[in-house]
Amino acid sequence: MDQDFRNTEPAAEEEHLDVLDEAGNPTGQSKPRSGVHADGDYHLAVHVWVVCGATGEVLLQQRALHKDSFAGLWDISAAGHVSAGDKARSTALRETAEEVGLCVPEEALEHACRSVHHSVSNGGRHIENEHNEVYIITLLDRPPPEAFALQASEVAAVKWVPAQQLLSAVEREDPAYTPMVWDQPYKAMWELLRWRWDHPAPTSRTISVQLAGGHTTRIALPTQQ
Repeated sequence: MDQDFRNTEPAAEEEHLDVLDEAGNPTGQSKPRSGVHADGDYHLAVHVWVVCGATGEVLLQQRALHKDSFAGLWDISAAGHVSAGDKARSTALRETAEEVGLCVPEEALEHACRSVHHSVSNGGRHIENEHNEVYIITLLDRPPPEAFALQASEVAAVKWVPAQQLLSAVEREDPAYTPMVWDQPYKAMWELLRWRWDHPAPTSRTISVQLAGGHTTRIALPTQQ
């Protein structure tokens, strides 16, 4: 008799998200991720921007080609939904480590703003109504793309892009990029980064972290938030 090699392990349970109201307050309800996107429920996510303080560049990831939304497009350095019962900061640290292999302590996260994002894709079947906690991680040098260990199921590639080039692409809705948030909190964040790049100052608190292939990078720690 032929041996049956079919996978008999139970399928992984679908991630649940806490449902928020339009103002971003918890409703006390959680739903499977697919249901949240099908119904357009508000929920919480994190955006993490990895930036190079020396060059004014931003690390972008290319979404994996099989993703259920915006496959193959260039996107934020790392991002993800906050699972039901989880916290934004712990999610930001985990997503950054998993997606691009950048493992940093919580003190390296600089909270930039809270923003709201709306988008519809897949012929109206994927409705994104997100409250986003936005964070910055500032590298003091520019590791090459191969120094980042990518999560193949989520990320196809990474690249460094001058911030102004990215902002111009967002403003003209370049189809190579995901529809990115361009509301007032995000505009204020980019203005702050522009000012920092135009007025470099000594960094008093730094740490070194290990990357892939023996590479290391130094990270500027923000002032206490």
